[in-house]
Amino acid sequence: MNKKVMHWLFSTPVAVYDLSYLLTEEIQNALQKIGYTQNDLVDGIRGDKDPSQMPELKHLYDEFQKYVDGYSDEIGIAHSRIYESWMNILTMNGSVGVHRHYDSVVSAAFYPYVDPGSAPITFVNPSEGFRMLDVQHTAPNAPGLYTSNIQHVEARTGQLVLFPSWVQHYVKPNKTNMRITLSFNTKF
Repeated sequence: MNKKVMHWLFSTPVAVYDLSYLLTEEIQNALQKIGYTQNDLVDGIRGDKDPSQMPELKHLYDEFQKYVDGYSDEIGIAHSRIYESWMNILTMNGSVGVHRHYDSVVSAAFYPYVDPGSAPITFVNPSEGFRMLDVQHTAPNAPGLYTSNIQHVEARTGQLVLFPSWVQHYVKPNKTNMRITLSFNTKF
């Protein structure tokens, strides 16, 4: 029998990094200076200023930019720069609706603090609308990477998640008291 090589084409590159070493007392204090407002997309609290514009957080965003550059190199796209950022706080039952980030290249979720067991970020398979029958008739114990229409990435304190801005994602209702996310977008 000839050896068969399976090629997984058109994958969605999602990178996860442990940046807990960046969580200093100075960073935590700066985040507490952000005021809050309501937002239609977020069933929770949204910061009222752009954290990337705060001088106290410049070092943090400089580090984020290095990871964006490395991610871009790895997936073969031109470097882009962080141009906007925001903070969301989800408490018990807080959630974020399904969305994608228009006018952006790479998007991110960084977790300066999450209670253990907080809701993950959930990504929607971009080919979902084009697949008619295969996902409706999967074999028992089939591997989920091909057959699943969603994939979860756990939220952990100090974790940075980078992903293409075009991929839809959401956060289901949170079942903990605190899940803080710094998010950002990039442009060429």
